[in-house]
Amino acid sequence: MNTKSIVTVLLSGTILLSIIIASRYTEIDEQKDNVTAGMQIYPALIPASLDFCGESVPLDRFEIKERLDRELLVSQCLLAK
Repeated sequence: MNTKSIVTVLLSGTILLSIIIASRYTEIDEQKDNVTAGMQIYPALIPASLDFCGESVPLDRFEIKERLDRELLVSQCLLAK
């Protein structure tokens, strides 16, 4: 085999593999859309003050409030399934 035919075979294989991978990602996206189509998740209301195990939770710190919000949303999503 000469160099030109080797390059042609490799290029053809690369293009074919790219098409297969792209079509697979499209199928996965469609499956995700079907799973979440009927779900309506709303953010939980976070109270102004919160106690956990007798200690005050510092909700004035952005990171803490953001983590609490995320955990509540994840819990809602798991319960909704």
